[in-house]
Amino acid sequence: MSRTRFKCLRCGKCCTNLHTMIKPQQGLMLFPEERSLFDKVYVIPSWGFGKNPRKKNFEIALYQMTEKICPHYSDSGCLIYDTRPIKCKAYPLDVLKLPNSKKVLIQIAPECSWSQKMHEQYPKRPPINAFSQNSLEFKEAMVMNEYSRLLSLEIKRIQSWHYDVVKRKWAKTSF
Repeated sequence: MSRTRFKCLRCGKCCTNLHTMIKPQQGLMLFPEERSLFDKVYVIPSWGFGKNPRKKNFEIALYQMTEKICPHYSDSGCLIYDTRPIKCKAYPLDVLKLPNSKKVLIQIAPECSWSQKMHEQYPKRPPINAFSQNSLEFKEAMVMNEYSRLLSLEIKRIQSWHYDVVKRKWAKTSF
């Protein structure tokens, strides 16, 4: 059976719905070095460590976008395509840690038009097969997974906080 390769259909769904539906709501995840890709009015903290977010020794590990629609998205596509964030490079793949397990699940974003098209064309063949372990999307998803794994170790070791993009306030992380 031949492998169907991922081909972006340029529908823009990935760039126009950047907030997660889980609670607390979060925007597009950004690593600290990716903050400079966006105007600072669009970037706020996401995850941090320390006893109190208002104290000097509090460390921010991840940032997030405040906007649901990426400011770099246009009708012609991504304006910063070559330097886009890792989360964008991995799309439509996402890594989910299974509860109470060391295993992770790699899934395809259900809103992705390519994914929907593949489900219609090949209902018995999961579109995840389109991604080889050598694909850029798979490699970037693995980078995110490793960072998430290391982050979760820190979260368990010291007090961590998340920043709710809707409520615009810090809350202690509970597991």
